[in-house]
Amino acid sequence: MATSHGGSLDVTRSPWQSPEQLAAEAAAARILASDAVRQARAHVSHLWRLAYGEDASTHAPAQFDAAMDEYCANWVLKATASDAHHPRFVCNFMTPRGPVEQGLMGARAGGDNPDNVYRLAGIAHDGRYRVQGQLRGQAPSNVSFTLVGNYGTSVTLQTIELHNMQVDEQGRFTIDIDDQASGAHSNHLCTVPNVKFLFVRDSLNDWSLEHPLALSIERLNPTGDAPIDEAEMTRRAVFRMVEDVPLYYWFTRLFSGKPVNFMQVQASAGIGGLVTQAGTQGHFRIGDDEALLIRVDPAGARYCSLWIYDWWFRSVDADKRFTGRNLASSDADADGRITWVLSARDPGVVNWIDISGLPEGLMGCRWQNLPGTPLRQGPLIEQINRVMLSDLSLHLPAGHRRVSATERGAELQARARDFQRRLQPIDRVSLD
Repeated sequence: MATSHGGSLDVTRSPWQSPEQLAAEAAAARILASDAVRQARAHVSHLWRLAYGEDASTHAPAQFDAAMDEYCANWVLKATASDAHHPRFVCNFMTPRGPVEQGLMGARAGGDNPDNVYRLAGIAHDGRYRVQGQLRGQAPSNVSFTLVGNYGTSVTLQTIELHNMQVDEQGRFTIDIDDQASGAHSNHLCTVPNVKFLFVRDSLNDWSLEHPLALSIERLNPTGDAPIDEAEMTRRAVFRMVEDVPLYYWFTRLFSGKPVNFMQVQASAGIGGLVTQAGTQGHFRIGDDEALLIRVDPAGARYCSLWIYDWWFRSVDADKRFTGRNLASSDADADGRITWVLSARDPGVVNWIDISGLPEGLMGCRWQNLPGTPLRQGPLIEQINRVMLSDLSLHLPAGHRRVSATERGAELQARARDFQRRLQPIDRVSLD
């Protein structure tokens, strides 16, 4: 008889407010306050400082302690999700929402995407699992379900995406996960011996309309083992957060080690992460009186974005400032391309990206849910120009819309409100 440990499917509740999430974050808050994690955090910080030495932005030290707090929180949350005998979905990589002692910590690390709702559930090779899913209103622009073979979530074993899956007329679907390669179908994932997690990414393009999916998970062949306790979670968290410093340092250096104000598109499959995604790595450096113009071709992708990060590879105040934009929050040029403008001061143009007091930081673009034949020349960075703000109008494409201070204020208010929608329940589920 199947026994569910991952919670019932609640289509009205935000995944950040599920009973499983609240329990996981409460446990994570206690674990983060433990002596074992405090000691591990000190060691992790030492390793990061040794690796970078003097090779860091002059503004990096101001963010270092907060970055180490969130790095450690990320691994503690992974540990709370790691019980493959009693799986549950736990959100991770999130923007801070309140005091750590209330379990509302931030867990940004490794180039988190603020457009994403990230969830993890422990998976074992000897287990048989069933995921139940339901659309909650308008679906995200892209949803991926990935089996990963490490805590750092960079070792992709298999991925399926919602737009290629079987979903019924009510927006419901089931995913089967087991070790049976034969008879696989579009809603099936096959495990291998080193599997660690099911990793879900709901990529929200329009924050005002799209909702993360409702999901639940159960193990169909329960072992009878008791759930792991907080002592075991702590042991797993401490071991992994230290072990994965080299991996996350390497990912960070993929960006900070590139030539300044330069990016090049490449598939993510060769370096780790979402294998169906195209992306870029780079870092920016501009003065207060300068702007960086980045012109991209979305190539028909349903999801495309540009985000900036601090030197430790965390997103920056995404719920309060336009430190990144996607297709829904950007105006396209007449030819279908997009021109984003990075600067410290608001230049009064529609596609402004606020570098948030970071004259030097990291940046990256993503393309997801591309058509079978991408439009034009495919995902492309067409140009990156560093210009004086006073000359900006000379470099913008014709018709680039101006934005008044009043319009920008309203835009920022809408952004904060729409970000909070992820935390709120919904009282209606439809396929509109």
